[in-house]
Amino acid sequence: MKLLCISIFCFVFIDGIAQLQNIQGAGNEVLKKNKYDDIEGSVYLYDDWRSGSMVDSKGNVFPNLFLKYDAYKGNLELNKSGVTIVVDKLNHPSFTISYIDEIDKTIKTETFKNGISNLPNADIGEYFQVLIEGKIELIKRVKTSILEENSTTYGGQTKTKRFVKKATYFFRPDANSTFIEIGISKKSIISSIPGYETIIKKDLSKRKIKTEADLVFILNYCSENLK
Repeated sequence: MKLLCISIFCFVFIDGIAQLQNIQGAGNEVLKKNKYDDIEGSVYLYDDWRSGSMVDSKGNVFPNLFLKYDAYKGNLELNKSGVTIVVDKLNHPSFTISYIDEIDKTIKTETFKNGISNLPNADIGEYFQVLIEGKIELIKRVKTSILEENSTTYGGQTKTKRFVKKATYFFRPDANSTFIEIGISKKSIISSIPGYETIIKKDLSKRKIKTEADLVFILNYCSENLK
């Protein structure tokens, strides 16, 4: 199975080279140097180039691309024959990234979109990962910030900078509601969403919530069983 997945990815990457010809254009920017030489860590959601696709504002789909997401500047980057291009966010409202899961060796695909409405303080070009879409919505913001630290050495004080990632989740129970921030805990869900407390205490009292997958499961379950 592992060999099959790798073979599929190799085929996709090779085929992707032919798909890159129409991406570089108005609004896109070519990166010419390393942006963060003096800062430890990485700004990227994933450090390696990953297979993915993009959709432009006209609905055209560009498959089989090499993509990275800069979570510090909120930029989507495209590898075109070794040249890194910053994609025009307003002209590309969504993209996907695919990879082989290290645990079960299956191909996972994550979807991101911008232009999110009813979310206070969100930039129109900011990308969010879509975790639930439909009757209810759950999206995730991943932001990288710079943490400055002072350390004492034999020569005196040394200042270092490093990147730190933080994930924040936002939920809305229907398309007409405003997104609200929600945490990965039953307490956060109960205090934020009226009507879910009874379901959680009755049906999910023994269900632990520690991960993103747990959050997705509980929100879907509560939505389906809300009377």
